[in-house]
Amino acid sequence: MFSNIELFYGLVETFVKDKYDKNGVIEERDIDDAINQFKSMPMFNGEITEEHIKQVKNEITSKMSIRLDLGTLLKVDYKYEKWFLSKKSELDMKYWERYKKYLLKDKKFSPVVVNTMDDMLDTLTDLLGDPSIDGEFQRRGLIVGDVQSGKTSNYTGLICKAADAGYKAIVLLTGTIEKLRKQTQMRIDEGFVGMDSAAMIKQNEDNVVGAGAYDSSIHPMVLTSTMNDFKIQTARSLGFDLKSINQPVIFVVKKNVASLKNLNKWLKTFNKAGEESINQSLLLVDDESDNASVNTNPEDRNPTSINKQIRDLLNLFNKSSYVGFTATPFANIFIDPDTNDSMLKEDLFPKDYIYSLNAPTNYIGARDIFREDGKYFGMLEIIDEESIQECLPINHKNYDTIEYIPSDLKKAICTFLVANVIRDLRGDNKAHRSMLINVSRFTNIQEQVNILVNSYLKDVQSAVKVFGGLEKDKALKNEYIYDLYNAYNSYYKECGFDWENIQCNLHKSIAPVTTVVVNQRSNKSLDYEEYETTGLRVIAIGGLSLSRGLTLEGLMVSYLYRNSKMYDTLMQMGRWFGYRKNYEDLCKIWMTEESITWYEHISEATDELRNEIKKYENSGYTPKDFGLRVRSDINTLLVTARNKMRTASFQEISVSLSGEVIETPSI
Repeated sequence: MFSNIELFYGLVETFVKDKYDKNGVIEERDIDDAINQFKSMPMFNGEITEEHIKQVKNEITSKMSIRLDLGTLLKVDYKYEKWFLSKKSELDMKYWERYKKYLLKDKKFSPVVVNTMDDMLDTLTDLLGDPSIDGEFQRRGLIVGDVQSGKTSNYTGLICKAADAGYKAIVLLTGTIEKLRKQTQMRIDEGFVGMDSAAMIKQNEDNVVGAGAYDSSIHPMVLTSTMNDFKIQTARSLGFDLKSINQPVIFVVKKNVASLKNLNKWLKTFNKAGEESINQSLLLVDDESDNASVNTNPEDRNPTSINKQIRDLLNLFNKSSYVGFTATPFANIFIDPDTNDSMLKEDLFPKDYIYSLNAPTNYIGARDIFREDGKYFGMLEIIDEESIQECLPINHKNYDTIEYIPSDLKKAICTFLVANVIRDLRGDNKAHRSMLINVSRFTNIQEQVNILVNSYLKDVQSAVKVFGGLEKDKALKNEYIYDLYNAYNSYYKECGFDWENIQCNLHKSIAPVTTVVVNQRSNKSLDYEEYETTGLRVIAIGGLSLSRGLTLEGLMVSYLYRNSKMYDTLMQMGRWFGYRKNYEDLCKIWMTEESITWYEHISEATDELRNEIKKYENSGYTPKDFGLRVRSDINTLLVTARNKMRTASFQEISVSLSGEVIETPSI
């Protein structure tokens, strides 16, 4: 049930959006006109105050001011014939239209951003290849985005448009971890399928979710679910082949050899029908395409198992289009572009196009945090290395024992707890809040850390329950209340709420906070969906599972103490990148001074790579015609794993600093 205030906001927003759709621009007077038009309506009965009007105006102004620029496309072969826009008028575009409504209404995307996405996805759909032609094609492309910038929204939109354009089989490859595959399946259910996949496979009714609410008359066939990866027996039980159905078929499959083999076997057995290839179109979207997909074996004729299965899958269809999505494309651009084995055909080098996505203006990325002139440089806090080395050496082993957690980790935990109170006082009560602790790749160490963190959390919660209601001076005599006060004093004195207000709301805000270990051994899942109405408040402790693809909703505080020295691995650990609307001032990141330097270097190297792509945008060259270069670090860091760089070459180049203003120590 909506309150009158929510209804008022919705009416104003709809009015303003209609104005934008007609004129392509929004002015302040348009928002004022909408407010004046609706505030005097009898249904509101004079309850819309000046404070409400101010909040609504600020919210809509902020939302409508977000911008998204079109990305950079490495020009495709001049012989490639554009097709999508000319056919668009003949297509219903039902999947895209309902997904667009879902983004605007459910996900609260800015209309400006969605309209730009629409144009960008038209370009990308055109690059996939026309699934309706009589001939054959094998397309290879790469989409480069930022970490946690919304690649899922982009590839879901691309899948919708590809389905509207006539692609029959759509395979989405997720990471190597089942938890990530389930999370991705859930998002695809909401954005593309429109129904709960697990219920669909069981043929249960009344299972509409997400975009399905805007048109439940269409849905693809689903052969994977939030419960299970692809299984041959599931496909057999549904008793169909690709030729016998009119709608597209979606598979969300993790990069696991057994899963991919099963999919390939089913396609060969039930869909090839004695032909040399399946006479249907395949779109293969490879999320985190630099992870597990790249062939790391020295011999091209004997590729790694997952790489081989992906290439086998592509070669099963006479029309197939491979598009990789990643924020760390270093491994992808070092794939040998000339590999074309007689059996396995082409490798996954993006021979046809590379598209560099831009993030919306409200995105917080590496360049905003790790450069001294960055807007959010103040988020960074330096870990006391001497202190943490005593309890957890950087080069520890899986069988080591941890007896206590360092004082700055306790301060980070208290900072997260106080930030929870501030968000509640700001009225953001039902939003998810997360803290990240990533100090080891070993599951045994992660579980020890969880026990110690949970013990400290329980002590703090107990102290708040007993002493939080006392007067300030008496309460601060308790060490745990003092720890919270110290965190408040250090970071949030200017938050708009005094300590007395924070203290009397501590118990209500931090009592729901729990800890969870996120790794393959853990039985307890990080399931935000279960807390959709109240918001999950969690301290997540893990390693690999937290380092790639998995989204930590409402991440406010991060504590990272890891010794990886590869550009791509380090960037993927950065779960703190993304969107922090209304709480960006509360976010903190603890890491070592050396790590901060590494991230600054990687940020610059990544931006230089994007500029390289832009440099060749209008050259008429395809990615096969030249080599992209990545700045290396001569002392410490690796661009990517050495076995992913087997075809890369190292060159020294001269750099002109003419016209640049650079401090001497930086040269």
